[in-house]
Amino acid sequence: MTVFILTLMIFLTGEDTAGLEENGRLWEAGLQYEIDGQIEDAVRIRCLLLEEALYAGHANRSLLLIDELSAMNIDDRYISFWTARLAWSCGLQELAITGLSETEGDDWLSNRSLGLAKLYSGDADSAIIYLQRSFQLGDTVTRKYFSSLDLCFAMIQNGQVYEAEQIAIQLVQAFPGMSLPSVLLGLVYQFSDRPTMAARTWLQVLQKDNPGAGAKSMAIRLLESYE
Repeated sequence: MTVFILTLMIFLTGEDTAGLEENGRLWEAGLQYEIDGQIEDAVRIRCLLLEEALYAGHANRSLLLIDELSAMNIDDRYISFWTARLAWSCGLQELAITGLSETEGDDWLSNRSLGLAKLYSGDADSAIIYLQRSFQLGDTVTRKYFSSLDLCFAMIQNGQVYEAEQIAIQLVQAFPGMSLPSVLLGLVYQFSDRPTMAARTWLQVLQKDNPGAGAKSMAIRLLESYE
């Protein structure tokens, strides 16, 4: 029934798949890509949804998406990477760090994984080194987007708010349909003693037509922490 409703919505709006994605309507875009047989794009959309869920700490939604991606014959290294991050969302810190530290290879994924392991361990300096390398090794726009998000978080944790702000602003401008960059920009404002700008930025996320479940819940929690 849900698939039928989404398909009907896509038909009624008449919006093409790229337009759906650009406007943050990721679930609908992913479904349309599947209908059109564009499996690589459908996988990419699920990865975007999964990343958002993991950042927001939505364990159940993350597990569902990991299972769906696993059924689509994704490289086992990615499944292990996401599962380790899911462990972090569930409060299993040591399990998460161990899993992320064991990713094999010297490519985009391994450097990103090691960077997050260092970040979760509280070693932001080392995390930044690995995450910068993962950004350099990212061979797609999506991979560079993920690495940039991680790098921004690491720089916030490391007190490098000016550098983090530059990254967040560039992400907001480059990905207007995505809301996580705006949540990050609000965090930058919060950690640089600009609470009014932080609250305004998170409110703007909530005022979007399609902010995404993860970004929306993060913005709500952050705003509530100000009350």
